[in-house]
Amino acid sequence: MPPGAGTERQPFRISWELLGQASGHVRGDGTLDAMPRTLELLGGTWIELSGYYAPAIIAPSTDEVVLMLNRWDGCCIGLPPTPYDSALVKTRTPIDFSLQHQIRFGTLRGRLVLEPFALGGLVLGLYRIEDAELLR
Repeated sequence: MPPGAGTERQPFRISWELLGQASGHVRGDGTLDAMPRTLELLGGTWIELSGYYAPAIIAPSTDEVVLMLNRWDGCCIGLPPTPYDSALVKTRTPIDFSLQHQIRFGTLRGRLVLEPFALGGLVLGLYRIEDAELLR
């Protein structure tokens, strides 16, 4: 297990490499197929994860962001995220993006949910982080 206790006060400090271990364990219909044990144990625990984050919708402020391993602007700059190197994050309070670059790097703390999202035989997402706060 990664460092930490999995609680809000002492979250697990996880890496993208650890989350990437899910690759190959999610079927195209979104069902899970024998996930690595460490990932199963992390589900529902509090984590800290660092990465690039951008608003999930175009708005001056939002409480929904996408946290990614790689920098991506949604169009032309960087690498588009995969289900294994990105997470949809719901924050406790909105993050202000007004008058600032839409892509930033930071650390978020929240409760990890493993829930595949599939559409048309493609897995579009796997990780959600709820009740999150931006630590910067």
